[in-house]
Amino acid sequence: MDALYVNQLYNKLTSELKTLSIEISNIIPRHSAMTMKSKSYVKILRDHIISEKFKSQKEEIDFFKNIKPKFSALVYFHEKVYTIESNMPHGTVEQKSMYLSSVVAKINNFYINNTSFSAYMKKGSTTNDAIYFVVGNGQMTLGLGFDYLDIDPQFSSIHSSLVARFIGAEMALEYISKRIAALDGFKTSYVENPHLDYNGTNTELIELAYAFHKSGRVKNDIIQIISAFEIVFNTTIKEAYRTYYDFKSRKTDRTKFLSFLKKELNNALDRES
Repeated sequence: MDALYVNQLYNKLTSELKTLSIEISNIIPRHSAMTMKSKSYVKILRDHIISEKFKSQKEEIDFFKNIKPKFSALVYFHEKVYTIESNMPHGTVEQKSMYLSSVVAKINNFYINNTSFSAYMKKGSTTNDAIYFVVGNGQMTLGLGFDYLDIDPQFSSIHSSLVARFIGAEMALEYISKRIAALDGFKTSYVENPHLDYNGTNTELIELAYAFHKSGRVKNDIIQIISAFEIVFNTTIKEAYRTYYDFKSRKTDRTKFLSFLKKELNNALDRES
C-alpha cells in the first residue's frame, strides 16, 4: 500500500466534497452527489489496495482499523443526511423535531447494541486486531445487523465497517443536533449575542467539552455541549468522536489543554498573590 497516495486520495475527496457543498444549494441533491462522490473514491481506494497488496499484517490492520473507515464514514454520513432530509415531514416545527429525535434514538440504539466493540476502540485496545481487521477473519458482531455490513471478500472487514459506522454516526448526530437547534430557534437567539474571541484550536475545545461531559458537571450530551461551544466561540468543530480517540492514544499527557489551563491559572495566582 502506498500510504502517501492514500492520504492524497483522502484529501482530494474532502476537497471535492467541499466544492460540491458550495456548488449545490439544495440539500437533498447536494448530499446525493456527495454520497456518490464518496462511493467513487472508495472504489478507487479498493482498486489501489487490491493492486498494491499489503506489505504486512500490521499494515493491513492499520488500513482496516484507521484508514478505510475514514472513507467509508463519509459514504454513511452523506447517505444518512440524504435519507433524513428526504423523509423530513412537511409539518410543524414540533413534528420535524420529533422526527429528528426519533432518528437520534435509532442511532443511539446502534451504539447501545455495539457497546462491547465501542469500548474496545475507546480503550485503544489491540489484542483482537488480527481478528477484527484482517480480511476473512472475525465473526458477526452482536447487534451489528446485515444493513451495516460492507460485504466484499477482497476489501472488507466486518469490524472495519463498524468503525466507519461509529465515525459516520457521530457526524450524523452532530448534524441532527444543529438541525434541531435551528428548528427550535436556539441558534438564532445565541447568534445575536457577542461571541467570545477564542484563538485556540478545535482540538482544545473538544478536550474541554469532553471534560465537562465526562465529569458530569454539564448534564447535556456531548453533541449538545459541542454545539453550544460552536455558537459561543463562533467556530465549527469537526470529528469530535475521532479526536477523543486520539486523546486516548497519546503517550504522554492525554489532557494537554487542561494541563495548560491549570498551569496558566496557577502562574497568574502566584503573580497576583
